[in-house]
Amino acid sequence: MNRPTRQLNFPPSTLTLALLLSALVLLAPLGAYGDEESLTARYFDGLRSRQLYEVAELYGREQLLRDDLLPEERLEFTIELSRTLADHAMHAGDAQQQAKLWTEAREILNTLIQQTPQQQLSLEFQLAQLDALRGQSLRYQSQIAPYDHVLRDQAAKILAQAIEQFRAVQRTADAALKSLNQATNSASPYTEPELAGLVAQVKQSEATALLDLAMVLPSDSPDRAVALIDAAKRLKELPRSSSGPGKIRAAEVQLLYARCLRLQRHYQQSLDLLNQFSKAGANSVIGDRATGERIRALLGMKRTDEAAKLIDDFTIAGRELPAELEFLNVRILSTQWQQQIAEGNSAAAAGLLELIHQQAEKVQQQTGGYWGARAWALWEFNHESSQYGADVALAIREARALYGHGKVLDAIEQYGQAASTAFRTGQRDLAFDLAFTRASLQLRTKQYEVAARAFGELYEKFTQNARAADASLLRAFALGQVYNARRTQNKRQAYTEALEQHREQFAEHPTSAAATWMLAELEEQRLQTTVALQLYQTIPADHARGPASRVAIARCYEKILRRLQSLGRPTDSWQEIATTEILGFLPQPANPSSLLTDSQCEIATYLAKIYLHATPPNFAAADAVLARVFDGRSAGAATNNSPQLRKTLAAAMQLRVVSLAGQNRLADAGKLLNQLSETSPVEMLGILGGLSKLVEDAADETSRDVGALQLQAVEKLDTRREQLTPAQAKRLDQCRAQAYEALGRIDAAIELYEELRETFPKDRELQRNLGEALIHCGTRRCLNQATQLWARLETANKSGTPQWLNARYYRALTAFKLKDYDLCYKLTGIAAQLYPELGGAELKARYEELSKQCDAQRAKK
Repeated sequence: MNRPTRQLNFPPSTLTLALLLSALVLLAPLGAYGDEESLTARYFDGLRSRQLYEVAELYGREQLLRDDLLPEERLEFTIELSRTLADHAMHAGDAQQQAKLWTEAREILNTLIQQTPQQQLSLEFQLAQLDALRGQSLRYQSQIAPYDHVLRDQAAKILAQAIEQFRAVQRTADAALKSLNQATNSASPYTEPELAGLVAQVKQSEATALLDLAMVLPSDSPDRAVALIDAAKRLKELPRSSSGPGKIRAAEVQLLYARCLRLQRHYQQSLDLLNQFSKAGANSVIGDRATGERIRALLGMKRTDEAAKLIDDFTIAGRELPAELEFLNVRILSTQWQQQIAEGNSAAAAGLLELIHQQAEKVQQQTGGYWGARAWALWEFNHESSQYGADVALAIREARALYGHGKVLDAIEQYGQAASTAFRTGQRDLAFDLAFTRASLQLRTKQYEVAARAFGELYEKFTQNARAADASLLRAFALGQVYNARRTQNKRQAYTEALEQHREQFAEHPTSAAATWMLAELEEQRLQTTVALQLYQTIPADHARGPASRVAIARCYEKILRRLQSLGRPTDSWQEIATTEILGFLPQPANPSSLLTDSQCEIATYLAKIYLHATPPNFAAADAVLARVFDGRSAGAATNNSPQLRKTLAAAMQLRVVSLAGQNRLADAGKLLNQLSETSPVEMLGILGGLSKLVEDAADETSRDVGALQLQAVEKLDTRREQLTPAQAKRLDQCRAQAYEALGRIDAAIELYEELRETFPKDRELQRNLGEALIHCGTRRCLNQATQLWARLETANKSGTPQWLNARYYRALTAFKLKDYDLCYKLTGIAAQLYPELGGAELKARYEELSKQCDAQRAKK
């Protein structure tokens, strides 16, 4: 049967145990009130029964703030508030809230102990009861998930703590009793009957906690046997019955003792004791609980039919099954199912499994709570056992539980054992899935080398599995993480080979495109941009990585063109190919009413950069594509955008300031610049960088206007100078000096460049800025200073490099302006003879123009 399992309708770590709470409430404090509950106790009981915990807690806290409370009233309110907090913790659906409630329940008891030490004994008993109650609630949860060893260990630890507290209280109470009997302590706050009642209560509570402890310990544990022996001893010491404060009920003690005998596997003795309940005419609640114990004892003796008859007797009598017996009915069916499996009766077993499912579903839906959860958990385990076998099903559940508790390394080990068991029993697909989960957890915990080996073994051993390609890809990913942690050639080669092997072996699988993406990222990271571009171009547009690959293609084209420009190489053919392909990624024709997707906005931004960095820049084309980014978008919707889109829109707006200024639409550029008041310093520096290039390339008639716009941006950013790093502040001052130069304030520009040069004496860019400003100054003093500066820059750079050729050009230009035409001719001529390309088309054109002017002036002599 392949019926899918269903999740519980509440978290197993925070179970609702309302059906059992009536048997678990804390006992009343000795001396606070007698057999009859006080009005205060009934009021709190009523609120707790309706789960109005916040109301009860608020009332209790307010009362404890009163200064006029009598000691016995303060004691009663403290106990009731503590009980309420504990009850609330049992029902809380959040683990943090649970812990907070348990802590507060203890704190208010400890506070009263400090305020009224005469009541310390009874309050310490309440503290022990709190731990016992908390341990008991964990015991219930562990019975729903018996494979959860962490939960069982938590329950055992808290119960052991409660048991030690009970024993400490009993020792103190026994000593106080002895003192009363010897008349050595007449000032005791307790009477002899109260102390005797307390001792009886402590023994019963300790016995209950010992039984709870036994139920969470492994069945073959020596500690379990000791706990049961101690529990039996305590129960035998209890009186048959008592009255007054802390009264003991014989039926409760007898039921606990029968449970103890059953847990010790003394099944017949337990049954004999339980049979007395019907003879003594026990009330229905105790009688029903006794019936549950009888069923468990019969199941322990493998007398399944007799256990089933007890259920039948209920239904024949027309009585509705209590929640516990509803669960035990499912357990009986489960035992019968296991018997049919053992006997090889597959048809009968299948019918029983379906019946178990129906009954478990009925209990969960109609009864719910603890017993409903246990019934459904039993069905789920049986269902998984029927699919995988009991050993594998248990191993899987133990692994899940460990993972749920954050013990990932232990879960990894358990998943490995489950995978081995599944493989050994011939369940290859299941073994693959479990091993895949194990390797995925190794990946998640950054055990990359181990994960790489695990995934490699998977796809090599299970080549026909549907997820073999996934294992191969994750192996490659893990090797990539190994390489990123320490980038050596061997690790990079292993990563590259894994990706290439995957692309070859699984060429038709969707993961092939993912491997291509990873390989392209690696090549782009290694600055092999052309190789990366070719790889990105092979990723299908309809693949999950399709949109991102189109962004990457645009990014690579922009990088390639930038690189070609820096090397002084021709860009025309690349420019045409890039713009044609990238335009194809955007909807055509442009539709102002249609929003571009996030990835298309990024693509458009890269395309605009390409237009702006072209020689000469195509400001109109850049502005047109940037306008499409903002079509249909309102400024008010920006907060709803993804972080990446907000970043893209900010970059697009910065570029648009430049594209507008480049078209001499300076008023529009200024307005847009004013909208960028909240732009980050880094983004504003990006705008200044674009304006700087505009100032350099602008014609004389527009240079001043662009300079004014640049100075406007500088002033806007200068108000936030304290947010800048030293390098960013230097860049800001460079832009200010450049703006001064464009505005004709040459002396101010030179002065600022000189100040910066003193602070950054080795910065060659600053030296070039100063050299250009000195030439722009044009006085003989400025030109002589420029001559020395450009000669030093020429010497500082390697001959033939673009930097060396640039310095040689400006040295020749300075000579020309000083009317030393022979030196100008010599400098340009030697450079052209030695390096015919002269650093690229742009610089070569400038050399040729200067050389012609030198020839013309020399010819006039």
